[in-house]
Amino acid sequence: MGKHILCLGNEFFKMDSLAKQVGGKLSWEHEVADVKDTFQLMVYLQRFSNPIILDVVKGLLDVRIVSVEELKTQDIISA
Repeated sequence: MGKHILCLGNEFFKMDSLAKQVGGKLSWEHEVADVKDTFQLMVYLQRFSNPIILDVVKGLLDVRIVSVEELKTQDIISA
């Protein structure tokens, strides 16, 4: 199997469901996990080395790679 992909978001809100939709399309080639909450995210981060995290960010207009170091320096309100 390919990479480990963690999909964040809320499938019940159209604007927050894109990462989960993309993850569904990648699941035939990669191990995709539907992350429901921050605690589950922490378990996956401990279990997998170098997972890819998909999420939707309000105000971001294009695809962007964000490093873990960059996340550590930001004020995070959600997962």
